[in-house]
Amino acid sequence: MHKVDLHKIVTQAPTRHFITDSRNGESYAYESFFQIAHNASIFLRKNKVTKVALIIENSVELLALYIGALLEGVVMIPIDPTKGKPDIEEILEEGKCEVIICHSTIFEKNKQGKTIFHIEEIKSQFYENNTTFDPQRLLQIDGEKCYAITFTSGTSGKPKGVMHSFDNLYGAGRDFAEAMTFNNTHTFYHNLPMTYMAGLLNLFFVPLGAGAQIVIGRRFSIFEVMKFWKPIIKYQVNAFFLIPTMVSLLMKVDKGTKGVDYCKSKNILAGIGTAALDQNLRQQFTEKYGFQLYESYGSSEALFTSTNSPAHDRIQGVGKPIRNVDCYFAEDGEIQIKSPHNMLGYYNMDTSKFIENDRYKTGDLGYLTDGYLTINGRKKDLIIRGGVNISPAKIERTIQVTKLTGECVIAGTPDPITGEKTVCFYLENDPIEKDTQKQINQHLTTQLGKDYVVDEFVPIKEFPRNANGKIDKKKLVTRTSNSQ
Repeated sequence: MHKVDLHKIVTQAPTRHFITDSRNGESYAYESFFQIAHNASIFLRKNKVTKVALIIENSVELLALYIGALLEGVVMIPIDPTKGKPDIEEILEEGKCEVIICHSTIFEKNKQGKTIFHIEEIKSQFYENNTTFDPQRLLQIDGEKCYAITFTSGTSGKPKGVMHSFDNLYGAGRDFAEAMTFNNTHTFYHNLPMTYMAGLLNLFFVPLGAGAQIVIGRRFSIFEVMKFWKPIIKYQVNAFFLIPTMVSLLMKVDKGTKGVDYCKSKNILAGIGTAALDQNLRQQFTEKYGFQLYESYGSSEALFTSTNSPAHDRIQGVGKPIRNVDCYFAEDGEIQIKSPHNMLGYYNMDTSKFIENDRYKTGDLGYLTDGYLTINGRKKDLIIRGGVNISPAKIERTIQVTKLTGECVIAGTPDPITGEKTVCFYLENDPIEKDTQKQINQHLTTQLGKDYVVDEFVPIKEFPRNANGKIDKKKLVTRTSNSQ
């Protein structure tokens, strides 16, 4: 049972180091971190919270609330604080969430119909030990009930609330750690958004399941590339979960030798995922830094599906399915996943058309060769930009509201840095001028957040259409790529 595993990790070596915040130097052993989480759970209990939206930047307090919610049986809804206000409002509405813990810059306390707590004002309560944490509380966890609802972009633009239990998240993290051979000698660098699945699962539950350590860094951005290696070297990081955007930017911007020298002096283990990895880029990165990138595949709904690993005889595709995960394929090649870590269902929509015979229908196309999974296409209309799922339909609707353009189409095209870039195709006889492009992106940032901006505006003579008269996006992207 997963709660027994967690209990063992916390009690076998309670004074062993667990988390360091590289931004302020604060450090916590397993025992002291779970005491903070216990105090967070007391706060939730005192305020009679049963479901809470957490709109908080990466921090020890956010991780403590994750465990505090688990201890108290509270359902949590993590939301990225960098999203646009309307996008946050939509998630709160879809999640039917009346209690919010957020930064004071997100919402004022007098927001109608909501109970608002500002993390700046309440976090001191997490460090006040009125009662001592008893590890036996971990054995009282209901591991099968809904624990977390993470909202992800759907093809229709409506955010889908993916429900997971603690057993889902911890089990997937532990099984992936086992497949990758992560263990308690590893120190992970956490610089992905903790409110996204990759930040929650890949860089919290994976190291937790491995009994490893975590160093919290600043959220990755192009502005952080030049300082990327400083905390890693200082805190002797030897484990990563990277995304292709990070790898691409490091190859372009990191011209120094400190990172290279450090990596080549250490036995570093690194996973990579959330988007397709260019194999030439992978090889160039390995040659430069001296460690291998093991590509994996997963989704918010099915969590980890497969991974390459140092335990395998070669690197191929996105690796072999992890323990207890089976891959099936529909007639059209769609990958279907049967796994003990599959979601409990969608909170805000009918799940039956997405799960059939206990198999989650991914919308991705692929095949198995010698036990290794390869992804060769996507059935669903989705852009994966820098590891974030982007709904083209949502962008199209948001642009249409501005009435700044005529007919336009949003689609993803390959990009060496972000994996895919967001492109707005429009008719050349109805041009979108530079000033209008800026207005559109300002509106998208305000409404949806900076992840939803258009990277490129491309004029075309006409939109290719299928037999039903609908715009054929695949043909549009292919035709445009071939003409460049």
